[in-house]
Amino acid sequence: MVADLNGNNAPLPQSFELRRVPMVRQKDNFCVPASASMIAGFHGFRIDQEEIAQLSSEMSVSNQGTYPSDMLLAMQKLGFVGRIANWKDAAQFHEDLLPQIRRALVETGPIYISFKPGTFGAMGHGCVIVGYDDRREEIHFYNPWGNEFKKDYARVAIEGSGVAFIDPPSDAPLATEEFIQHIKTTMPKFDGDFLRLSAQLRGQGQAHELIWCSRRDARGDQRFARNTARANGRRILELAFRRNPAVLIPHSDNGRTKHYYFVTRPPEGGAQFRVYTIGPHGWSRPERKTLGSLTRNWATAFEVEGQSEKIWELPMIELHSEPGL
Repeated sequence: MVADLNGNNAPLPQSFELRRVPMVRQKDNFCVPASASMIAGFHGFRIDQEEIAQLSSEMSVSNQGTYPSDMLLAMQKLGFVGRIANWKDAAQFHEDLLPQIRRALVETGPIYISFKPGTFGAMGHGCVIVGYDDRREEIHFYNPWGNEFKKDYARVAIEGSGVAFIDPPSDAPLATEEFIQHIKTTMPKFDGDFLRLSAQLRGQGQAHELIWCSRRDARGDQRFARNTARANGRRILELAFRRNPAVLIPHSDNGRTKHYYFVTRPPEGGAQFRVYTIGPHGWSRPERKTLGSLTRNWATAFEVEGQSEKIWELPMIELHSEPGL
């Protein structure tokens, strides 16, 4: 019986293997984005490795590999949550990480692992953990090169360097009329700057999260922000509604915000979402719009103190259902 760090002492099977993990063969050096695509596929999300690489870092797009932290950031932008865990020696792996890996496989799903340089090549390599066998003391992997393999616990402890535990998004509650009225009272009209809007919500005690949806190393690139909104914006918004009942995004002409959109999921479902436009004179009547139509003017320019150049981002505020922070 294995105990995890959260005090869960439920017994685990001696051996376990996930059967629904899709094998994704990597393109070029996309081992981490391909691994992330496998994990997303297991949880029912078809996300291309190139899309994940675009949301990760410039190194991914230029085929120079991806750090696990970049992969985790991209997955978080797509609605997943997770954490990275490393180990300094074999003892820590056996005592700390291995119990967490086994339990996460059984209770959550596949796990990303990073291998040290020299194990699969000079650059290191990323794979997906899909099973374990305590009797043989082996871990089962999917390799984005297109094959499966196993390594014993002792070798993984030495050759591995870290893992990323990824949890899927969960469906958030729908926005009630009471919740919508509360937000209307909290922010009755358009107030200009999106950052000031976040401060206003915080001052009113409305729980929320300000998320930057473009890639952090491409903030000086206006075209990249617009292309990301066009290519990935709809999916980013869709997955936001798996976390929270409503979002706020700006409508910005040539980077300058003209008004906000308050967007909620329709109770009856469907491709058209309920959208309120928040302008200088208040809230509009609700309209039905597709998420794709809301992303066309999402790219927004921000001035940064001490910098001469503006940054370009895709800001989004996810509104939590609970009113207090």
